[in-house]
Amino acid sequence: MGFFYRDSPEDGLILSKHIINSPLKKENDLVKVNDKELPLDYICFLKLSDGMSLFIDEDEQRPQFHLYSLDYALKNHEDFSNGDLFAVGEYLDNGELFIDLSTSKDELYCLELSDGERFEYSFQEWLNKLIICQGYEFWNFNLEFQMYEPIFEED
Repeated sequence: MGFFYRDSPEDGLILSKHIINSPLKKENDLVKVNDKELPLDYICFLKLSDGMSLFIDEDEQRPQFHLYSLDYALKNHEDFSNGDLFAVGEYLDNGELFIDLSTSKDELYCLELSDGERFEYSFQEWLNKLIICQGYEFWNFNLEFQMYEPIFEED
């Protein structure tokens, strides 16, 4: 467990914590779901941390984002998942996060929220962006990088 401050648009700096589970010990569980292979970056994550809870603010009991342990995901696969969509986590107020196992293409797997919003990111890229944006919905930012002209005058 670790503590850190994150910036909240409404409340300024707030104290949050995260809980990182121990690594998955049974690597033979990392094979397939419904005869489909799990993404390599997701397997690597499980070898480092078999699930985690991120952005648990001091005034809340639930994390903003929770990645399931593999055991939990597999046991609840029939309840959470739909065909090739494999539930790997829950995003508070946004629903489940799925990996679409049917879209495998050179390590790029599609992630999808339960409301149908899809992301063309690998698991690692999605998690990196979520952490960098401190748990906020980075996919709604829709910002493109632009080069700006210098605002000072040259001599």
